[in-house]
Amino acid sequence: MDKKKFYLETHGCQMNVHDSEKAAFALGEAGYEPTSDPTEADLVLLNTCMVREKPEQKVFHRIHSIKNLHQEKAVKSRVFGVMGCVAQAEAERIFDRSRDVSLVLGTQAIGNLPQLLDQLKQGYDRAIDVGLTRDADFFELGAASRQTDHVAYISIIE
Repeated sequence: MDKKKFYLETHGCQMNVHDSEKAAFALGEAGYEPTSDPTEADLVLLNTCMVREKPEQKVFHRIHSIKNLHQEKAVKSRVFGVMGCVAQAEAERIFDRSRDVSLVLGTQAIGNLPQLLDQLKQGYDRAIDVGLTRDADFFELGAASRQTDHVAYISIIE
């Protein structure tokens, strides 16, 4: 059986890069492998930043353009998810603005990503976790989870 594939696109600051590394690690632990082609992905995840101009509009535009790629290549439907600052701030409103999105993941819920995907597999229409926690979110990321061999980001606030 082929492994499920994920496509993860990161927009914004170094913290988003670090959060994407944590998400990639969590997905790897859940049996997913990365792909650079969104049309090959079972999961398309956009990590977003609120600092950019009109960030939520850019997220929905990007989801729409990736969805069109899927339709052009006659790819079966995939899970589309939004994570990061926009997901944290917009929460349920993301579902209202895009029927294509079925997963919303807040900035402190990355460790729950596999469980949220399980909810979708169980037949739920959507899964969301934008809860804030006081628990430190430490992942033991290996070198394979890093985007470069020479740079690693850490959360100093944690």
